Amino acid sequence: MNGFPIYLETVGSRGNDDITVFDVEPTKVMEFSMLFSGRVGEERDYDQERQLLRDGRDLYECGRLRYWNEFPNDTHRIVAVDVMGATDERAHTHVTICMKNDDEETVTGMSCTCTRNGAPQCVHACAVCFRLFYRHRYASRGSRANRMVMPHEASDIVERYMADRLGTWFSSDAKEMSSVAEGLEIITGFNRWTDWIGNRHTVGLLGNCMPSIEESIDMDTQIWPKRDEPDLTAVLPHGWFTMLEAAYERLGDSAKLAKMYAVYIAQGRLPQDACYVDRLRWLLGNTTKLTQILGELTGSFQLPQDNRMKPVASLSYEHLLREFGLSDEAVSYCESLKKYDRRCTRRLAEVISIGNTNRVKELETPNIDWRTRFGDDDIEIIVKSFQAYLKEQMPAFFVNGYVDPIVEDCEELIRSAAAGIKARCRLIISRRFTSTIRATIARDLLSDFAESDCVVVHSDSIILERSIAMVEPRADRLARTFLVDDDVVVFTVPLDEATLQTERPQDFMEALRLADVVDGMPLTHEGGRNGILDQNHATDKDLDIVRRALKKRIEHAKTEARFNDIVTSADDDYDAERDPALKGLRECLDVQINALFGARFSLESVKCDDLFDPPVTMGQRNKWLRPTAGQLGVWAANYVLNLRRHELKELDKSVYLPHYLAAKGLKSAMIGMLDHMLGVTAMLGIERAQVDVDEYRALHLLRIDQHPEDTDAHGHAAILRPDRDFTVSYLTNVLSHARPGLCLVDAYNECSVQGAVEDLHMLLQVSDGDYARQHGFDDDYIVYSKQRADDTALALMLATIENLDGIQPLIKDYDVARAVAEQAKQTYMMFWHARDENDAVPADDVDDIAGHEADITDAGNMMLMMLEQAYTRLMEIAEPGYKDW
Repeated sequence: MNGFPIYLETVGSRGNDDITVFDVEPTKVMEFSMLFSGRVGEERDYDQERQLLRDGRDLYECGRLRYWNEFPNDTHRIVAVDVMGATDERAHTHVTICMKNDDEETVTGMSCTCTRNGAPQCVHACAVCFRLFYRHRYASRGSRANRMVMPHEASDIVERYMADRLGTWFSSDAKEMSSVAEGLEIITGFNRWTDWIGNRHTVGLLGNCMPSIEESIDMDTQIWPKRDEPDLTAVLPHGWFTMLEAAYERLGDSAKLAKMYAVYIAQGRLPQDACYVDRLRWLLGNTTKLTQILGELTGSFQLPQDNRMKPVASLSYEHLLREFGLSDEAVSYCESLKKYDRRCTRRLAEVISIGNTNRVKELETPNIDWRTRFGDDDIEIIVKSFQAYLKEQMPAFFVNGYVDPIVEDCEELIRSAAAGIKARCRLIISRRFTSTIRATIARDLLSDFAESDCVVVHSDSIILERSIAMVEPRADRLARTFLVDDDVVVFTVPLDEATLQTERPQDFMEALRLADVVDGMPLTHEGGRNGILDQNHATDKDLDIVRRALKKRIEHAKTEARFNDIVTSADDDYDAERDPALKGLRECLDVQINALFGARFSLESVKCDDLFDPPVTMGQRNKWLRPTAGQLGVWAANYVLNLRRHELKELDKSVYLPHYLAAKGLKSAMIGMLDHMLGVTAMLGIERAQVDVDEYRALHLLRIDQHPEDTDAHGHAAILRPDRDFTVSYLTNVLSHARPGLCLVDAYNECSVQGAVEDLHMLLQVSDGDYARQHGFDDDYIVYSKQRADDTALALMLATIENLDGIQPLIKDYDVARAVAEQAKQTYMMFWHARDENDAVPADDVDDIAGHEADITDAGNMMLMMLEQAYTRLMEIAEPGYKDW
């Protein structure tokens, strides 16, 4: 086989080697077992292949894969992993997997240090493939990044067990399953969850660790369970708990299923129980729910005991500490266990060293009160005060409905610090303040708030002290955050390396004292705080000088960023002077905007002269990230108009407008808006005009643009407001009120959706007069059937809006799709007229929707967009080729 050399620099790895990754037949990760099915030309040993897969899965589930690193590029991703020995904490082999950056995660190359002359077919590479296999199956990613993936393995085990032993199976009725779950909760005492995770329950779990059920991987599962065998294939893995776990899977109850995994981690006595750490992380994703349950687990955990009441190691809990880098919890764990297990410290040495290597530094740290836990009222008060303080100091944090991620991250840290759980704080720091710059900004914002007049209660000071202490180690001690105009700047004093080594400044103020000039502006080192000269620290005057220097930097950057040659003032006189077509296009766009989004919106009412200026400051970036539908519609119209103007002026072709939209995070949102504008024209049957041609050209250029879309610190591009989930709920409530007795369809229950589709199909047939009379139905029943058909179609329409990608594949009947689409169109027209009637009245406080950052017009426009999207998707089913644009 041909191979290609790569050089891996892995974080935390035992060492770096020149590694050759050998090509393999491109194989989807969900079919990776084919990579271990014997070499070409050799006689296959099926028993040996199955044993290799079992051993690989066992190696993964025992938590022996460490220092997992991934190195992505444009087309491929390299996964580099160390495989630890079974009896020591030393990396025995190093595995490297090369995969394509596609939805299928296709494996294209492999290597292992145990195999030097070709692609490996060893247990180590198999273990890595197993983790990739389960991650692809259960982690929220790609097209399903915003929804939770429910496991089904326990359900398969229990259903096979029940069918074999009892001749029964789980009910498909949700209420009956809820009753089953409630009964099992009583039997197991699961309502005393903290007793289970704290190992304070009087009994232990039944059975062993949970085996994975996958016919394509382990052929033995086809005849599972075996009645007469005493091993894993004969009993439920965790006894009654496996039954309860399966019930939660069938109910889709992720919260309780996560608690079940936490019990397995806390109670786990065998190495294989470490696999539930990954299951817990993949189930909840990178959310506050994961943070919360980990905080509760580590806060309540106590060592399990054997039959002699002697504490024993919990290897699954150790794996949790290792995977999430919980240094303090690892110290507490080892302090409790080292008397009985002297190897525990060696197993967790690297985790402990994350935050506990410098004992001197710990002694120098002030003694912060972590014992007091504050109530929800105290937390909400300090969070709201923090928001009010930042709104006054830096309005750009809160612009056009958008809240900068740094504010949300600081608030989450404050909440966790108020709860008094360091584990939760460390998780937040490790996730949300990964860069030194973000940690520095957070430290300084919290410090300035703590020193302000807003903090007058002692409890607030304690909470802020905790928060600052947690983020301080990640921050740059020689840098400081400055709020200048509409930007946040982290400034580091320009000192050479020799000065830093000689003077060793301990903080920003000491470093500033060592500098003479900043951007050519001399520092004074005079006029200390309160008018007292302090030779040891820089002065307020010097801080003002730094602010002025930073302000000049920002002004210069803004000036350089402007593109006056392509962005001109959008007015009628300008367009009429150069080309009558521009004036006509402008008038058509204004009419379209007014019709789609209401009288409040036009090219004149919403200014966006800097739409194509590269964003320089935080304020310039944030203002585009949470538009309303009306605002985005005006921006899209400006894009279409400027594109036409740009073509007529024959400017430099390198000035590519879609690139500037991508740089603002507007590319995806703008594509959706232009698609909506064209979709409404088609839905209403309006004859195509030149404005549609211009919009289609603008849409096409955005779709083929190769520039990556900019995102904020949380990885989000522009998102329309109000929130989609809120709008769906608002729309549902309005229609339910207008149609009393409307029976809604669960958009995420496939059986419920298919039942509604079948009902509608039958009702449409009965509503047909000829068909009804042929089958003996009278006129009253026909009228009744038409009403029921309308209600069912409306319910399906709401389900389609709520779960657009999930519902569309389930509606395959042309007539059903057309009926549901017609409901979307009728609802669109109803809300369109209601929106226009509302806009005809001067806006006041009554227009605001309680508890949300939108008014009736904005919510109405969002609903109209969602209705058009649903209509277009459904008409593509009813009339293939409908979406010709």
